[in-house]
Amino acid sequence: MIPIVEPDSSISFKVLGLVPLQTRPYRFASSAIFIGIWMALGLVFHPDVNTYLLIGVPLTLVFQLVVKREPLAALWVRSAPKMQLNAKLLLAITLLLVEPLHTLFKQYLHHAPAPYIHWDIACLAGVFAAAYAIQNFDRSTLKATLRCLLTAGLPYVVIVVLIHTASHKELGHSPILTGFKWLLLYFPVCFALEEVTFRGAIDSFVQFGNERYPWLSAFFVSALWGLWHVPTVPNPSISTAIGAVFISCIIGVPLSFAWRRSGNLASSGFVHSLMDAIRNVGILS
Repeated sequence: MIPIVEPDSSISFKVLGLVPLQTRPYRFASSAIFIGIWMALGLVFHPDVNTYLLIGVPLTLVFQLVVKREPLAALWVRSAPKMQLNAKLLLAITLLLVEPLHTLFKQYLHHAPAPYIHWDIACLAGVFAAAYAIQNFDRSTLKATLRCLLTAGLPYVVIVVLIHTASHKELGHSPILTGFKWLLLYFPVCFALEEVTFRGAIDSFVQFGNERYPWLSAFFVSALWGLWHVPTVPNPSISTAIGAVFISCIIGVPLSFAWRRSGNLASSGFVHSLMDAIRNVGILS
């Protein structure tokens, strides 16, 4: 959910010169506390969904810099290489800016509520991080992305099709074009909201390199992701939480492994944004 409506994963720590500073139980607990604080803010103050998402920006920055003690660049490319000002970067920035700028301008003209404007600004900020990730896109990133599309994207499409069929709704006008526009918004915003938190920040914290039980940590991150959705649901219940965790684990575990295999948030970010774009076309149309 992002509303507006086989490389060795230990390479990052070798490159960054980092070693696990805390025990694994501590890392699991501090990650759970981080998300618990975020959820508590949502449950106590009942912000709209976009504001709830935006709360995560300062929280994620603090988590990355203070708790993890890693550079911000490692949120988007795990090895945090230096950004190179070249044609590839400038082209990526130019292409990714078009739809977010168009949406922000349209929202401003129509006097959209502040959370929508702020979401658009976060999307614009994410463009530069997304371009940085694209600059470092390589064969391992492509391989991880394709694998994630099969293991997370395909099951999600099945779920959307089943929900759409059960609702007896018709697809809106030009669904492919509409979905592509959503994709151009959701992909860059992944680098500022939600995906950057759960994969870029938390996943690489609970799973250092080749530590044992990688599946356990992937399910843990995905369960946190599912619980995190609960404050966005009207009148949440235990069954709501269980359902959110179940669905988030189905698609979240492959997202975690895509991030771990590629070390590039473009991999899990693209699949996540594609799924949300398909959701908007298939369910919200």
